[in-house]
Amino acid sequence: ESIRRMGGSVALYYSLIDKFRVNQKSVVQKIRDAQTANDLKFAERLSHTLRGIAGSLGAESLQHLAHQLEMNFSNGVLTEVDSLLPKVDLEIESLIVKIDRAIDARQ
Repeated sequence: ESIRRMGGSVALYYSLIDKFRVNQKSVVQKIRDAQTANDLKFAERLSHTLRGIAGSLGAESLQHLAHQLEMNFSNGVLTEVDSLLPKVDLEIESLIVKIDRAIDARQ
């Protein structure tokens, strides 16, 4: 399904998952830092980007969690953020392990 979203390009898909594991590995810490700095717009943008990439990769659970984060920041209702961030972090870690396996198997 995800490769279909990339126009059938396996190379593009592998490029995207490789960029994900590099660029999104520390996104939860960046979101926390933005929240601490009271920069909710930046935290919202980071969450939005994560949601979009997760959707492109077919990582539906991560996409859903990132959407919840994005909506919390967008609405200024931060009551769920502290409970969502560890879940997002676990989903990212799990996805990166799968990405590493896929990339290793391809080489």
